[in-house]
Amino acid sequence: MTTAPLLEIRDLRKRFNAEAGFFAPLGNFVTAVNGVSFTLNRGETYALVGESGCGKTTTARLIMGMERADGGAIIFHDGETARDIRAMDRRSLRAFRERAKYIFQDPARSLNPRLRVRDILLSGYRWSAKWPGREAALAEARGILEETGLQPGDLDRRPQDFSGGQRQRIAIARALLMQPELLLCDEVVSALDVSIQGQILNLLLDLRKNRALSMIFITHDLKIACFFCDRVGVMYRGELMEEAPARDLHERFLHPYTKLLFDSVKPGEQSRASAPPPRAGAPPPDPASSCAFLARCPNAAERCAREKPPLLPQGEGRRVACFGAGN
Repeated sequence: MTTAPLLEIRDLRKRFNAEAGFFAPLGNFVTAVNGVSFTLNRGETYALVGESGCGKTTTARLIMGMERADGGAIIFHDGETARDIRAMDRRSLRAFRERAKYIFQDPARSLNPRLRVRDILLSGYRWSAKWPGREAALAEARGILEETGLQPGDLDRRPQDFSGGQRQRIAIARALLMQPELLLCDEVVSALDVSIQGQILNLLLDLRKNRALSMIFITHDLKIACFFCDRVGVMYRGELMEEAPARDLHERFLHPYTKLLFDSVKPGEQSRASAPPPRAGAPPPDPASSCAFLARCPNAAERCAREKPPLLPQGEGRRVACFGAGN
């Protein structure tokens, strides 16, 4: 793995109207991503970890241009040049999406049940500038299926003929067909049995090594992130709370929310990260002027209600947004 950056996320922001529908009034917003910044290096796997609703999937969708960011920059490094994805025209964005592929959480929903596997794999490829012709593309598709643990004859089958783990392999094969540099994996193992999770993770590890892929890996399971990834960014309420090398974060964490996530998956314990009660008498945090984790933090001080802790370096490749992290 090199230290050359592939993707830089700078102060990324996104909010949505709190009420849905064509006639919904404007003005009541929910902040999904609030000033997120991190760098993905070439050949690296970076995890975004947090509870449901913390903004990790929205961050990935903003990177792909599936949602329009309200602020910040998404810088893609291509050799000696660097371009902001937010400023790309349609042609440039289409070219970027051939080099960066999104793998969705639920393959049963992302794979069209009416299409055969050959059409699922080739439907987007045939509109690409890399299209080599139908026969060559079919040969590539057969090779990709074998690489992902399926059979060339599976091209003639439909998604309902496969198990959940096999469907996820098809989704991975579709993403790989255009030889991308970057994969965004959105909870790709969360809907699978534990034994199948290990198989998919091992497949992705092999693909990353053999194809020199960079990955953004989205998960709610901090232990999977520490096993699979090089670096981990822990998100809460649209903000990064802590960032650290995965091998170090598993041994030592500095933010109380990171500790909560680790504790919530201890065997035999009920998850406390899903819905722990706020501190008694704690006011709702103001995202502009206080710590986002204020209402749930067991170590909160008066300063945490008056100031927003910045995400600052703490040595050893770590960044932490907590006033008590250095104590």
